[in-house]
Amino acid sequence: MADGLRPTSVNAEDTPNLHQIQQEGVQFANSHSLFPTFTTSNASAIATGHYLGDTGDFSNTIDVGVPVKAANGSRVPFLENNAVLEEINERFNGNYLGEESLLEIARAAGFSTAAVGKVGPVSIQVLPNVLENPLL
Repeated sequence: MADGLRPTSVNAEDTPNLHQIQQEGVQFANSHSLFPTFTTSNASAIATGHYLGDTGDFSNTIDVGVPVKAANGSRVPFLENNAVLEEINERFNGNYLGEESLLEIARAAGFSTAAVGKVGPVSIQVLPNVLENPLL
């Protein structure tokens, strides 16, 4: 899954590797976002299988219930920030959503996994150790 990648951009000529993965893997032919234009909200649903009400991730933010120093004291910090993610993960024992991700389940079952993308959505897939080891 690639955030913001238009389906017509994946073709044999311009993106041969992605095209091969598309042909041999899964393609969301009729996908729809849960929260249009906000990356971490949709990534939380894909990563955990839970709706936004379960994860609390709305509009690339989450209400953590206490002021977050890295977010200028906001209780509802923007999640696309390494310092914010580090602080809230520390507060919530490495998993600010409180849900197990698809990649965590796959790793526990012995599969090799990878997540590529920007910090907010990728951190949801590879919690809790993405900031300590971005190559997980």
